[in-house]
Amino acid sequence: MTRAGRKDRGLLSKSNTAGKVVWFVRLYHDGKERKFGSFTTKTEARDFYEKRKQDQKDDLFFPERYQTRQKAVPLLFKDYVAQWEANYPTTGNKPTTLKTYHHRLQKRILPAFGEQPVVAIKRPQIKTWVAALLREGLDFDTTKGYLLTLSGVLTQAVEDTIIPSIRRSTRANSSSDPKPLRRMTRETLRSLRHRKSRRCCRRERAATRSSIRWC
Repeated sequence: MTRAGRKDRGLLSKSNTAGKVVWFVRLYHDGKERKFGSFTTKTEARDFYEKRKQDQKDDLFFPERYQTRQKAVPLLFKDYVAQWEANYPTTGNKPTTLKTYHHRLQKRILPAFGEQPVVAIKRPQIKTWVAALLREGLDFDTTKGYLLTLSGVLTQAVEDTIIPSIRRSTRANSSSDPKPLRRMTRETLRSLRHRKSRRCCRRERAATRSSIRWC
């Protein structure tokens, strides 16, 4: 029974073909009504409702990641990895490369992230994980290899729309009016070449430290 003073908003019940009462969850997202379920108990439905409402507040609610005709569960990282390995292109890749990826996933990555939803894996958590590997005694190249593999899986998850892509917002004070063109002189060209060379050097040093977009 519902506790006194508590309103079970978003919870719906109906009898299935066997005459048993089952529960559904109703949420509004982007102005549209979404239904999830069914759930065998009201407590189970309420727990799902409260968690998804919190996800909405944290901007982590992605309704397409939940199954609507059975118990709603997010896509776990370990399940997506199984899909990723099954669909990984073998053309142009050595068998030893695929074995290396599989070894890295099984040894370090899945134990750390396997039971988490894919959309829940964030950069701060990955940074903490990398720092722990280094403290454990792994050398830089080995740690970077694990990070490269994890980055490859997460990047593919973005392309598969499992993880929403993040668009960089434009500057608020940017003007839509084009800037007037300036005449290119020899001195300006030499200055641009010098600045470009310095930027390339900085990028090369940064890439040596880490070339991963997820760290």
